[in-house]
Amino acid sequence: ADGVAQARPVAAAELNRSRRAARSVALGANLAAHDEIAGRIRAAVLGLRDEPGYPELRDRLATAARRAAGSKAEVSEHPAGGVVARAGGVVVDCSLPRLAERAVTALGPRIAGLCGS
Repeated sequence: ADGVAQARPVAAAELNRSRRAARSVALGANLAAHDEIAGRIRAAVLGLRDEPGYPELRDRLATAARRAAGSKAEVSEHPAGGVVARAGGVVVDCSLPRLAERAVTALGPRIAGLCGS
């Protein structure tokens, strides 16, 4: 009985350590899955420039950006694709990199589920 009583705290501490280690591994796997799918999203959005429908998409983005920034906004093409509208102190960023980041942010923690994890 004395041995069992002495072993309980040691066993409890070991169990807690094992749980923390398992949680760390799970969190690392979730982070890796998130980073993988976020990278895929970014690549897919940036790849839109190479699609046949890109000029139409660019025009629609320019219309939306101009509408948001004001009718007198200057709209310019972003080097990575998409557009940016500027009017006075207003900047409306409809570039493909910004849209990709917004998609990643909007999906948030659900991204890991998209990887099948």
